Amino acid sequence: MTDHDSLITALRGGNAGERERAASELFAEPDPRAEEALLEALYDREAGVRGQAALAIGSLKSRQAVPRLLELTQDSDWFVRVAALNGLGYIDPALPAEPALAALGDEESLVRQAAALNIGGSTDPAAVAALTDALLHDSDFGVREFAADALGEIGDPQAVDSLRHAGRLWRVVLSWRVVRAARRALRRIEAAGSAAS
Repeated sequence: MTDHDSLITALRGGNAGERERAASELFAEPDPRAEEALLEALYDREAGVRGQAALAIGSLKSRQAVPRLLELTQDSDWFVRVAALNGLGYIDPALPAEPALAALGDEESLVRQAAALNIGGSTDPAAVAALTDALLHDSDFGVREFAADALGEIGDPQAVDSLRHAGRLWRVVLSWRVVRAARRALRRIEAAGSAAS
């Protein structure tokens, strides 16, 4: 069993590697007593520490962390941006929707993937248009797959034609994961439409 007191101590006073490792272990085994130390670690000069702290504080569902996590979605380090989006999503699936919409245009594909993964709680009509564009045009197939899933989660019928296009069998040659996700999203939207009528 992990000694959380020593992890909190390392997070506050260890070297960079120890601080990052402590935050990572506190993500794996959340402890509410670490909340204050993790909030401080969100300002650490080392990107790895900030990123791991963002994930760990998210796993604690800390509302106190939300303003700083929103700032970190604009961090200069891509890992921190990914972790901040995911941390917000752990706290509340609706929280990362607005920053995720902006992050769909990020130059780093892993940030765009995290954005698509975390935008499903959005009620912003612009999210459907941005996700549809990502589904059909993003250069990264992981982004396309997560965009399809997010469109299914949002459930807007406006996405149906684009999902049908992405779900056509010939596209399996390009990426079967995107095809599968598009078909899954279509089933979800169609089921919601049947339930509503």
